[in-house]
Amino acid sequence: MRFVVDVMLGKLARWLRILGYDTIYQPDFSDDDLFFCSYLENRVLLTRDRALAGRMHKDRVLLLNDTDLKSQLTEVVQCFDLKTEGLVFSRCTICNQKIIPVEKAVVADRVPAYIFDTICQFYYCQNCDKVYWEGSHLQHAKQFLKKLKGRNGEQK
Repeated sequence: MRFVVDVMLGKLARWLRILGYDTIYQPDFSDDDLFFCSYLENRVLLTRDRALAGRMHKDRVLLLNDTDLKSQLTEVVQCFDLKTEGLVFSRCTICNQKIIPVEKAVVADRVPAYIFDTICQFYYCQNCDKVYWEGSHLQHAKQFLKKLKGRNGEQK
């Protein structure tokens, strides 16, 4: 499943990327940009804009009414039967590109000493030059998803 997300749903885009879903989020995209991106790249449009949603074929859009991130993510996960288990580092949360494992020695001068000494595996985004590691943020993400799961029963 691939998504394009409107300017009102930036946090949702980040969480879809955390879950490993290919999600385009460009705050400067116009409604026409979103419309054409959806069709040309075979993506589902996620939006809070009723007029924009009305332009789309019903199978290509999900209109989200809630402003609460947990509610939005819940609705998307349920609507498209998305998997939320097995949280893995696979996409850059900033630019959406796939990230790759990188040798620890390569990032020695790019991460805090404590992180370098305590973390074994690092990941790298070749597009935006960001280094990732499985730190406390991963635990926070898992807790968030666990709460989300508890809120809506069993999910994939």
